[in-house]
Amino acid sequence: MTLIDSYTICGFMKILVPTICLNVLISVGLFFVSFYFAWQISASTNFIYPFWYEVIKIDTAITKYAPYNKNRQGFENTNKQEHVRLFRGIVSSIQNSGTGLDQLKYSDNDGNVIDTLLTQAEVIHLTDVAILVNKFKYFAIAGGLITFFSFIILQFSKYKLAKFRYHFFGGIGLIIIFTLLIIIIGPTNTFYAGHELIFPDQHQWFFYYEDSLMSTMMKAPVLFAPIAGELIMLTIILWSVFLYLMIRAKRKF
Repeated sequence: MTLIDSYTICGFMKILVPTICLNVLISVGLFFVSFYFAWQISASTNFIYPFWYEVIKIDTAITKYAPYNKNRQGFENTNKQEHVRLFRGIVSSIQNSGTGLDQLKYSDNDGNVIDTLLTQAEVIHLTDVAILVNKFKYFAIAGGLITFFSFIILQFSKYKLAKFRYHFFGGIGLIIIFTLLIIIIGPTNTFYAGHELIFPDQHQWFFYYEDSLMSTMMKAPVLFAPIAGELIMLTIILWSVFLYLMIRAKRKF
């Protein structure tokens, strides 16, 4: 290799490495922003709970386990409409920092109030979830700032914004890799490990169906799989749209 070749390679790498880094930052930043909006959209639609309710047969779980609940009675005398209302109440409370979780009550088919839905341990756990959800907006803000400044650097420098297909297939490739890792590790093991990592050690996060109406009416953790899929798909769609619009804007300026 000649000295000229060495200088050529070095010059090429000085452009290639920053270009790749800036494009990766844009993709990752947009992903955080897209996930935040995907969560907000999904929460506003109650995570299409009525649909998943039928798909994974939540009513069967309620019929089977509610009569044997050690902390609450009579939940087997409630209907789907009541379950949807209660799930919406949980989602709404989580979106509002956990406010109102301890006030959720369930009624029988005649409208007679039976009891409060959640135990104290469940209220604490869902409040922890609410605290986590509140942090999503900070990740979105950070992602937005990272994307903005990376875009500005690309706009006024010799570095180039990669074509849409490179971003798209690169992002999809990473999602596939993470999905395969979850499959290899095991969805349940991943779910448990995530909870142990995220939530305080002294706070209960695992609830048996016989102890928890919350777990029963969510058929936990079964319900979380389609909800996760829903969030991922919506995030990918929003991420693709934002990315496409950004690339179009770069071309115009």
